[in-house]
Amino acid sequence: MKQVWSSYSYTIIFAAGLLSLILLMTFTNFEKSDEQFMKVTVESGDTLWAMAEQYEEADMSTTEFVKWVREANELETTHIQEGQTIVLPIEKNTDILHLADSNKE
Repeated sequence: MKQVWSSYSYTIIFAAGLLSLILLMTFTNFEKSDEQFMKVTVESGDTLWAMAEQYEEADMSTTEFVKWVREANELETTHIQEGQTIVLPIEKNTDILHLADSNKE
């Protein structure tokens, strides 16, 4: 065992450090869950594009907003139906709107 340690000590220490770093980064970089974002029920005449324009003062373009909503809600198209509940990239319980993609901290 001493011979293995003396021959590969730097490699073992490097591998252990790298593994620790990967685990640290994995567990501290969680995606925000859908529960942290605003859910709305679609009303007659609503469109994703209109919703994106409604929140245009934030740091997400209309196209980015629509793309985020489609991905988060697993929508195949941009068409939404009255009565459908969708998640928007607007954080809940904040005085200022923060879009999901504007986490450039």
